[in-house]
Parts: sequence; structure tokens; C-alpha cells
Amino acid sequence: MSLPPTTLTFGGDPQSTYKVTLRFRGVTEGHTFSDSNNQKIATVTLVPYFLDSAQGHPNQDDHALFSIDVAQPQKIYYANAFSTVDGAADHRVYPLDYMADITVQGGASVTLKFADGNNIQTQNLDFANDAGPFVVDGVPPAAGFDGEFLQIDVVSVTQQ
Repeated sequence: MSLPPTTLTFGGDPQSTYKVTLRFRGVTEGHTFSDSNNQKIATVTLVPYFLDSAQGHPNQDDHALFSIDVAQPQKIYYANAFSTVDGAADHRVYPLDYMADITVQGGASVTLKFADGNNIQTQNLDFANDAGPFVVDGVPPAAGFDGEFLQIDVVSVTQQ
């Protein structure tokens, strides 16, 4: 399934840029990416599972893709970027809990997007351990959700 994009207007001074620290928590499929030479990215190095459009672009596949599109300075940030060694192509879900920074100019549009290449949400099961749903600490419902989800919290905003 895909959801309609949600666009927000970032506050602050339009003459300033801001470093926004975000915390990503959820359960998602992985999505693989390629570099500017169309070579699959073997390792996501800066922050595990977080990649921006300057580092790579999503491969065309049937896996979920969570992204944040910032209008100024223009950049797309991907929240479930898995390396080719992460096993992302096996339609399993993985629990995520990490922090990463994005840069946003005051007054810029920020669009949250979710799309799935095959319009089928992967069930929240720990196939590797033949166990029930993954539960991500601090993300309701505590008993787990029977599908993919991603919660994004703003941790801090610092004027640059």
C-alpha cells in the first residue's frame, strides 16, 4: 500500500538553515539503493539505514520506501536504506531505532512519503527466530503492530 504524501511547512527564519535531529523507530522492510554509477550500495556508512539523495537513489523494486523530501536545501532523505548485505530483498521486516540529522531552511516545505512497490505490506514477524511481532520500545501499541510502521520524532533543532 502507498499513502498520500504529508507536507508540512518548517518554521524559523527563511534566511537561516537548521540542523534537525530526528529519531526513527519502527518496523520496516529494507530498500536497496545504488550510487551515481548505478552500482548497488554494499554498505550504508553514515548512519545505518539512513541515506540521502546525494549518496544514492532507490532501486526499482517491490519493497517499502520511507522518505523525507526537503524543498530547501533540496534533498531527499531515505529512512529504510539497507545495504545489499542486510538481506533487504527477502521481504522480511526489521526493527529500527536510530537518530540522524537533516538540514532544512526556515519556511521550507518538508514532505513525508511512504510507498510500496508491490502494494503489499509485509507482516510484522521475526522470521529468523520464528517469533511474534517485533515491539519497538516507546512506540505504541506496545503489543506490536501487524505490519510496517515508522515513527519519526524531532529530538532537537539547531540554527546553523
